[in-house]
Amino acid sequence: MINCVSILGSTGSIGRQSLDIIDNLGLPVAALTAGSNAERMAQQCRKYLPKLAVMSTEATAGELKDAIADLPVQVMWGEEGLIHAATMEEADCVITAVVGMVGLKPTLAAIRAGKRIGLANKETLVCAGELVMAEAEKYNTEIIPVDSEHSAIFQCLMGSAGADIEKIHLTASGGPFRTWSREDIAKATRQQALNHPNWSMGSKITIDSATMMNKGLEIIEARWLFGTPGDKIEVVIHPESIIHSMIEFEDGSVLAQMGMPDMRGPIGYAMAFPERIPYDAKPLDLPAPPVPQPLPKDESIPAELDAPKAEQGESKLRRDRERRRPENRENRGERPQNHKPAERRDKPKSDKPENKPRPQQEKPKAQNDKPKKDKPQQEPKPAEGAQAPKEGGDYKRRNHRGGRRNHRGGGNKPQGGKPQAPKAE
Repeated sequence: MINCVSILGSTGSIGRQSLDIIDNLGLPVAALTAGSNAERMAQQCRKYLPKLAVMSTEATAGELKDAIADLPVQVMWGEEGLIHAATMEEADCVITAVVGMVGLKPTLAAIRAGKRIGLANKETLVCAGELVMAEAEKYNTEIIPVDSEHSAIFQCLMGSAGADIEKIHLTASGGPFRTWSREDIAKATRQQALNHPNWSMGSKITIDSATMMNKGLEIIEARWLFGTPGDKIEVVIHPESIIHSMIEFEDGSVLAQMGMPDMRGPIGYAMAFPERIPYDAKPLDLPAPPVPQPLPKDESIPAELDAPKAEQGESKLRRDRERRRPENRENRGERPQNHKPAERRDKPKSDKPENKPRPQQEKPKAQNDKPKKDKPQQEPKPAEGAQAPKEGGDYKRRNHRGGRRNHRGGGNKPQGGKPQAPKAE
């Protein structure tokens, strides 16, 4: 758990939701930065009393300074102010929620200062991912993603015990124009593009989500955050935004992180990691399990992505899993389960009934029952006119029962080459 926070971009959507989590945790705020909204920044300064407040321009910094002249808050502006806010000694976590590549230098400064980075500024990795990740490794700095998709992947990896990733499945709602035709999209208004069906976000990321351009940036971000090649990152359409992303491992297992669409979840996880904190989240209700679908092949999509080449209505995830299964085991030198040798396969079936009656079990003997002694076999009388058998006869046939008893307990044996009749017991 962290002790103090600096928020770069506190007046935006991510910044305001980060302050909601701070209210819940009761954490102090070291610094707040904003673009041009001096009025909202003044309100935040009065509530959270940061040591430093930064605006993007000198003019807006002057407005803020006049509005909070009675507060013990230092006011700065520009890139220098951002870097100062990112490296303040009091803060041990920096939430980078500014828009665009303006967040690159303060993020690098915070990494070199050993701060935990709650990364919501994806452009930092899009324009300099290799450099940023190398610096994080050099200074042993934690970078915890705040994007819902990348936070989901990060959380799933916590239970993977270092297993290699076979594929990352980034989910996308499809935005407000998912079911629109190209002709209708050409007539869309700005207000319609800002009407996202699931998420409450800033205007830039909402527009990027409507055109699906945001998902292209997230592919690049995932490539650098998790060291995964681009050909192992797939985008699937999931209109409900319940499954935030999935990872697939070499053994075919898939881990998914689910929850209601609320950015306070990933923000709180980045602040409290490795712990989790409660907040007034809407509980997840799954009357029917949502199933993500692959990006459509022939349907209208506003922005071109390197979508998986899946057949119509077929899940790429399912196809990859089936490809690894032994579909044709004979080609692998193995016998299929239903394999039978040819000579046995052509063998006619037995005339005996398949369902044989079960033998009746003998009733247990009572304790006072005495075992019955075997009666000696009597020679059958020959019919009238029939020739009597010769003495001795067939030894094996006549003495079968007696011979078996003799084998067990010792008894009559033929002597002198001539068999004898068994003695009666």
